[in-house]
Amino acid sequence: MPRETDPEARRLIAEVLRWESERWPDALIPLYGAMFALANRCEFPPGQAEFYRWARRVLRPYLIIPDERLVEHRMDALADLSVWSFNWIHGLRAALDYRRKPNIRSMLRASVRWRAADFAESMDRRHAKRRGKADFESVAAPGTPHTVAEAREVVARLVADGSPLALAVLLVGEGWTVAAAARRTGVSRPRIYRAMARLAREGEDDDGG
Repeated sequence: MPRETDPEARRLIAEVLRWESERWPDALIPLYGAMFALANRCEFPPGQAEFYRWARRVLRPYLIIPDERLVEHRMDALADLSVWSFNWIHGLRAALDYRRKPNIRSMLRASVRWRAADFAESMDRRHAKRRGKADFESVAAPGTPHTVAEAREVVARLVADGSPLALAVLLVGEGWTVAAAARRTGVSRPRIYRAMARLAREGEDDDGG
């Protein structure tokens, strides 16, 4: 089967990264346009494949760690994010703020980390159910203590923000679209996007930059 390629998506990825590195906020409008064009390319499999290959290069340090189970969850999260890269890029685009320069690589890493934590928790729940245990707190997660800790830390931050917004972002983390989460909770989509962007920046700070 031939490898899916999209040279235009590759060019747009490079353009997005170039504008991100330019003087801010002068680069805001050009970056906004480049991200719109890239998101549209990522609506189709060839663009998604280019996004996946780029993201895998960016995340390489997080995919060559000794914890094989965590690597598997991160790879699954990366593949999932790539399929939905159209929505992910539009989400970042909506959260652009002239007051703060974006860090797309940081947000990519945070998004994959959160989704990997979701996968780990989901697997632990399935294992617990097969063993007849209903309480997730009693289920051990061998080899992934930091994965569980990260998931609980994110939940704690969201809860501290107030229940409607917390629920909206948690729903997005569980796979709901931002639009569906907004309808379910009554929180506006821009607020949800801003909360996701802020958490991504805080996650980068927690990891030491």
